[in-house]
Amino acid sequence: MRHTSLAKFVLLGAAGFGIGGAIAGIVGAFVAIPVAGAVGGASLGLALGDRRRLVALTLLGALGTFLGLLAVLTLGSFVNY
Repeated sequence: MRHTSLAKFVLLGAAGFGIGGAIAGIVGAFVAIPVAGAVGGASLGLALGDRRRLVALTLLGALGTFLGLLAVLTLGSFVNY
């Protein structure tokens, strides 16, 4: 991967996850967190330019943020008590 395409990939990923996080912050619902991951994953898929990877990264972004949120809430409840 060339440096310009790597920079494009990083910037689009950061923008996608930032926009997704802003959407989740505005909506404020528990369901909006996986949507934020899906938007971020989709932006990474768009940077790659492949439709199959776009769909896969969208689903994996949503799944990853959901599982991450679930892990944080679970482990946080153990630490809090």
